[in-house]
Parts: sequence; structure tokens; C-alpha cells
Amino acid sequence: MVIGGPDGSNLRHFPGRIDSANKAELSFRVPGKVEKLLVNEGEFVTKGQTLAQLDRTDYRITMKDRAANYEQAKKDFERGEELVVKGSISRRDYDTLKAKYKSADAALEQAQQNLNYTTLKAPFAGSIARRHIEQFEEIATKQSVLSIIDQDSLLVKFDIPESLILQLPQGTEEDQVTGHVSVWARFDSSSDSQFELIFKEVSKRADAKTQTFEITYSLPQQKEITVLPGMTANVTIDFSEVLNDKPVHFLPLSAISGSNELEPRVWRIDEQTMTVKEQKIAIGRMLGSKVEVTNGVQSGMRIVTAGAAFLSEDMKVSLIKPMEQAEPRNDTPSNIDQQ
Repeated sequence: MVIGGPDGSNLRHFPGRIDSANKAELSFRVPGKVEKLLVNEGEFVTKGQTLAQLDRTDYRITMKDRAANYEQAKKDFERGEELVVKGSISRRDYDTLKAKYKSADAALEQAQQNLNYTTLKAPFAGSIARRHIEQFEEIATKQSVLSIIDQDSLLVKFDIPESLILQLPQGTEEDQVTGHVSVWARFDSSSDSQFELIFKEVSKRADAKTQTFEITYSLPQQKEITVLPGMTANVTIDFSEVLNDKPVHFLPLSAISGSNELEPRVWRIDEQTMTVKEQKIAIGRMLGSKVEVTNGVQSGMRIVTAGAAFLSEDMKVSLIKPMEQAEPRNDTPSNIDQQ
């Protein structure tokens, strides 16, 4: 293959999707009938605010029963402590009273927890994105009740090809600044304004159909416009400083082998003599079937991509001609002999 040069256009544009960094499907940890549903879709709620509540009647009754059992077990245990010292009861009987006391204590604690679980509270400040149930409905344990999102903590997600993904800085905000890659978003509601994005994460596996990687940037809170999860954005990446400062090349894994000193190399083809020359290289990150080569190669260089592990210095090679494609058969009824 001949190593290509950087694309003439340093600005790349991608369609983006807005998502919430904090979102949750809320559910009750106990079953029951919904007695109160206190919020509507789109309503803003604060952290710890009560959102819904189940009918607590049965849970209160259980709580009282467990409390009575606990009090009785506690009294029996305390009396047993006195009797075992006097030798009036055996150690075995004392241990039985102690076990019943601990069991009653645990049962009371569980009943108290179940009673508390009949109240559903907001885990963080945000907006109710969806209400999955209605008031007075019977629900099961862990059945989705409400969806909550944090509109102040937004993400922008988009897909890019593997040839570009390694050129993006991946890490902290400081890494992005030193990486010289600017990424910003525009929205249809405010197309004249652009909003800087901060790198968050990138998928390590390509989509099987599109062979692209999903990359996620965080969008700092904006007061100029309203941005909601589910909206779309136009994302622009400026590769100018990266490409002009130090072009990055991506080579297939099959082109790279190890030298006798176990250093990475490629085989450069001398097109005058059709022999190969060892070319030491420096490699960076690996993603998918490509490797980032940061030093040692340049645009226009022809290298070997097949059988690199079996070559040696000055070995003669020949270029593989593209396979000729056979003419398709035209088995139409007019070309088939009639019987």
C-alpha cells in the first residue's frame, strides 16, 4: 500500500445526540398499590423530594407485629441474662433466648425498611422524563415507576470512523488543551453560536454495521439556550493544529512486524529495484485493525502489507495485481436453450 497524506479538509462534521449524564429508572423495592403519585412529566424535582408513595397499611401492621415480638424477645433475653448468672437456666436455654432476640431485632429492622421503601424519593435533582404508572395502580417490586434525568449534566454523543478516532485527545480537560483538537457543537435553535465540548469517553468496539466508534463529550451547562436530552446537535472537530503539526498515519496490523531487537518496523519498497528496506517506526495506540504510527513513515511511501514477518533486507518483491473480476453470467430466459 501507499501511505496517504492527510485529508485536505481539517474540519469534520458529525450529527450528534444529546443525552443526560445522570439518569435513572426509579422503582419501589416492595410491591403494593400506588396511593400517591406526586409529580408529572417534565416537572423539576429536588434531591430527596418525595415522588410517590404506596399504601402503607399492611406494612404498618407488620411493623407493629414485629415491634411487639421484639419487645417480648428483649424482655425474655434480659430475664435470661439474670437467670443464667444464678444458674436457674442452662446455658443452652440462654443461647436460645439470645438467638430469638437477635432474630426479632432483625425482623423489626426489615419491617422498618419495608415501611420506608413504600416512599419513593428523588436520588438527585432533575426533571421527570416519563411517568410509567398511574395512581391507584397495583405494582410489582422493581417495576419502573418514573424516569428522571439531570438536565444540567448533558452529554453529546456521535459516531466517527476509526481513521479519525486516534487523533482525538482522550483524558482530562488538560489533555484536550494539549491535544490541540477543538470540538464544538451547534444547535438549530442557535445556529450562530458554538459551544465547546469536553472529552469524556470513547467506545472501544466498533459498530458491526457502520464500523464507527461512539464517542462521548460533556456539554457544560448553558444559560444562552435550552438544551434537552433527545435533541440533536451539529458537532464539528477541528484537526488543523494536529494535522499541520504532525500528521498521524494509520497502518494495518499486517504491515507491522518486529525487528531482531523486537522494535516495531515496516518494510519500505524501493520502487527502483523492487527490494524491501527495513524502516523502524514508533507506534501509538491501537484500535480495531489499525495502529497509530507516530514516527518513521511519511506520505507517499509504499510499504508491504502482506507477509511482512517473512521478509528480510533487500529481498525482492513484486506488487500484487488486483484480482480480475469475472464477467457475470447473464442467465436470462432468452439465453437458455428451449426444450
